[in-house]
Amino acid sequence: MTGAAMSFGSFSKGAGGWQIGQQVGALTDDQARALQPLAPTQLSSTTAVPTYPSREERTRLVRRYAWIPAPWDDHQRVFLASVPAGADATGRQGNVFTYIHLPDAADPASFDVVDALYSPDIPTPFGSRETDTAQIPEQLRTPGPVRDLVGFFLDGWDDAAGTPLPEPFSTIPNTTTGQRRINARYIAHLIAEGKTVVLATPIHEAVLWVAAVAEELTQAAFSFSTFERVNTVVDATNRGAQLVCIPPQDVIRARLDLDQVEVLLSTEDYPAVESVVDKLPVATPTDPVLVDATPISNPFEETEAPRTEVEFPADTAWKDIQSYLKREDTPTYFTPGITVKPGPPDRIFLAEATPEQWAQVLQGQDDAFTVSRILALLLFPPTTAYGRQSRVKVLAAEALHPGCSEAVTRFEWLFDFTAEQWDSLKREAVHELQDYPHLPQPGNPYSPVHDLMAEIVQEHAAYIGRRDELASISRKRTGPFTSKSAGRN
Repeated sequence: MTGAAMSFGSFSKGAGGWQIGQQVGALTDDQARALQPLAPTQLSSTTAVPTYPSREERTRLVRRYAWIPAPWDDHQRVFLASVPAGADATGRQGNVFTYIHLPDAADPASFDVVDALYSPDIPTPFGSRETDTAQIPEQLRTPGPVRDLVGFFLDGWDDAAGTPLPEPFSTIPNTTTGQRRINARYIAHLIAEGKTVVLATPIHEAVLWVAAVAEELTQAAFSFSTFERVNTVVDATNRGAQLVCIPPQDVIRARLDLDQVEVLLSTEDYPAVESVVDKLPVATPTDPVLVDATPISNPFEETEAPRTEVEFPADTAWKDIQSYLKREDTPTYFTPGITVKPGPPDRIFLAEATPEQWAQVLQGQDDAFTVSRILALLLFPPTTAYGRQSRVKVLAAEALHPGCSEAVTRFEWLFDFTAEQWDSLKREAVHELQDYPHLPQPGNPYSPVHDLMAEIVQEHAAYIGRRDELASISRKRTGPFTSKSAGRN
């Protein structure tokens, strides 16, 4: 790998602040100035960055990789690797260190972007001292592990032998269905047709999805960013990114705000489309891009209920709801009918309302939303964005105020999950409750969701315990430093 490189972040040299840290290789000053705006000055991760992270915590911090056209030439690519760098020299938290590599334009094949992902040659400093002294390489000589992990990610592994995925990928769930490979080829197909794809996926899966799609497309015809938030997606796509990854928590807002792109959610279960895969051509070194005129169905398409007034079929589950709505003792805050057609208010409430607000609505104490509208969202299967997020919110509200969700959890079949679905939903519910230090014990032992709530309460207590332990360790590390400083003064 040849070319030139520079680093960008908040450094203490000179007047201090955001600036180029180091510049190596045949990089002109004009090129360096043009590259500066490509480097992010914040990485708004979904998890807080510890003040004094351990080695393991540093490994698991979000990393944002981008492979986009150079500002001065659409045919030349630029590689960026950004990591949270803690506090800068002024003590301001939120510094971001970015390594920027400009491959040799005369020999683009000398740089392999998949090998560059997680390359140990790229510095990942944390704290002002490490950031100020970080030395960047002109060339990346050591490939990262991502290429060797793609096969395991797409096709799975033998659980008996344990996960073959190292940190920070070790928590990625195993799947042997081949659906991930189907989805990766579908994403490649959309990009080949000239479409931009926004993929909502857990942060540590993003580079594996990128590598999987790269297997279907040539490096020169594919550009991406592995971490954005909804408010930065447009900037990334304007700079040429064709595949943009966002956290799963952003998918509702993305579908609401981004109407010029294909927004997909990687964590859903999709219809099997093996026959479609057989129709796709296999990319070869001579293929500039994967192109196929054969119509392709969307394996990411949500199996949503009809977007019309619900006509309950002769199905026991639907009859159950219909019968309940007609009963004289049905709470007055239910509306007579249910419309399965989420609009902007539904999507905003789903994305932004707190567990406390959900609890109030579920008990008929908030006129801003209704229980019937929550029930309408729950009618979407848990494999869809609406169905998944609404169940997470209901379970979080129930954990905070036991018994508040009886109006919807009485329909037990709405909360019947596979083991894999439940593990994921439980983690998301605990994430929703991270601002609440204590949860009450589950209420009615005969509630259909009593056992689910007991697991959430237990998982939440363990999460808070780990968080408090880390905070205690941080205070202990800070104490001696403060004491010595006071003594010198």
